Amino acid sequence: MFDFKYHIVSLVAVFLALGIGVVMGSMTAERGVVTTQEKSLIATMEKDFENLRATNKEQAATIAAELAYTDASLPLLIKGKLAGKSIAIVVTGDVEAPTLKGLKAALEQAGATQASVTYLAAPLGLDNKDVLVKAATLLDVPGQSQTVVSGKALAVTARAIVTGSDGTTLAALADAGVIKISGIYASPANGVIVIGGAENGKHLKFAELDAPLVKAFQATGLSPVGTESATVKNSYMKDYQTLNLSTVDNLDTAAGQVSVIFVLAGGPGHYGAKATADTIMPTPVSP
Repeated sequence: MFDFKYHIVSLVAVFLALGIGVVMGSMTAERGVVTTQEKSLIATMEKDFENLRATNKEQAATIAAELAYTDASLPLLIKGKLAGKSIAIVVTGDVEAPTLKGLKAALEQAGATQASVTYLAAPLGLDNKDVLVKAATLLDVPGQSQTVVSGKALAVTARAIVTGSDGTTLAALADAGVIKISGIYASPANGVIVIGGAENGKHLKFAELDAPLVKAFQATGLSPVGTESATVKNSYMKDYQTLNLSTVDNLDTAAGQVSVIFVLAGGPGHYGAKATADTIMPTPVSP
């Protein structure tokens, strides 16, 4: 396993050596002379620098090899784990395209079909008066309370994803600008992955969006998996856990993708690299 602490110490040593070199160079320029001891010290630092550079090159090669091994091992760990299951993805937070692409690939390798990918962003466009009116009419909500319309929209979305029976309404909500949809909504979902986490603290909308969404899913009898990338600045893990969800905090890694697959296959828990995790990933169990 690559020692990141060593890597950091090595980098610090390199910059320290460069700093000392700059100071000594300044002193030499002022005095116009270089002593034998100074020459020896400079030669030693140059040698140490070369050694550190060589070591860092070796460590980089080691990391590349370990990542390649991880990528090659992933299909072997998850093959067939979700065979016959339809998995829906719901994005409420900040996730990069490569992470989403990697998750989809992992689900496919696990034998799952992806019923849909739904994108939600608070306040669901309902701060726009025209969108609010359209949504209220579509959902048959009396009055035009943004809170009531939002709650109904989330409930309808969750139920449609789980049951696969109201894709027409979801398409209408998408046309109205309330949600964004991708994929097939005609078949029931056997599992749901919610991807949260926020890059910007000003955009935290857990209480407004994720909490009612999760409760809407739980009301159908299906509890989603709460996930996020390891790199997000604002974590939702504690919030998801207060709603009794299994969580994975490093969805943007192979280990995180394996963890999600195992949770969906029936292995609840809290996995990842953050303080909210119990362990890095589930322990594979032979069938």
